[in-house]
Amino acid sequence: MSAKPKPGLRLAQDIFTAAAPEAAKLLTEMMQSEEASVAQRMACAESVLSRAMGKAGATAVQEPEPVKVTFSQAAKEYAK
Repeated sequence: MSAKPKPGLRLAQDIFTAAAPEAAKLLTEMMQSEEASVAQRMACAESVLSRAMGKAGATAVQEPEPVKVTFSQAAKEYAK
């Protein structure tokens, strides 16, 4: 059973979700602005990439752990 978010938290999440497209537009505009410093443009570019592609290293595929299967004596006898 999952806990319901508090009403104030839910309201804040709704406000931020509604503002997300405008924030994304601002980030991309700032990233492309020749008036912004290189550091500001880089920060916006990093933010856009991390949101669109995931943070560097976070998408690396890990090797799965080996699985050891042990059969009961009854299963071994059945398989004969």
